[in-house]
Amino acid sequence: MRGWFRRGSAENFESIVEQYYEKVFRLAYRMLQSYEEAADVTQDVFLHAYRGWSGFRGESQVYTWLYRITINMCKNRLKQLQRIRRHETQIILTGEQSEGDEGEETHLVEPEDFSNSPETAVGRKELREAIERALNELPLDYRMLITLRDIEGLSYEDIAKILGCTIAAVKAKLFRARTHLREKLRPYLEE
Repeated sequence: MRGWFRRGSAENFESIVEQYYEKVFRLAYRMLQSYEEAADVTQDVFLHAYRGWSGFRGESQVYTWLYRITINMCKNRLKQLQRIRRHETQIILTGEQSEGDEGEETHLVEPEDFSNSPETAVGRKELREAIERALNELPLDYRMLITLRDIEGLSYEDIAKILGCTIAAVKAKLFRARTHLREKLRPYLEE
């Protein structure tokens, strides 16, 4: 099977895009918290991956390789956005621009669940929104770990490969991330 990857043909890569596009997009969305930014980064991830496809040796799994590219590109994009925002803030503070920033609209990626009673559906929707808000308030590293493990369902081993650290480090950081998330959700968990 690994020999199939070594050939690096465009047809093989097209099937990779079909298989992993949504997963890469969801990871980018979780990290960037913007539908448009996630869509742009997802395109860039697959463009970057396509350029490197002929050199992919198959030493890791394809999704591990793609997730690593996604995480790196998201981190770079976040740094770029921070520089842009700092520059815009400097312009606003110096009075060269009088218009304020428009708020960025966020979208929930998960479809609505209308099963059971209306009250249950409303309660689930409120909880899902609270979890989404709490997750988005976490530091990027914590948000990334929870996304990879609890949302995408990756193994500790795969996450360690993606992040370039030990399994023990992944477990320790994930424990801290979940603790922070639990603290943010405490009011909802006590009901």
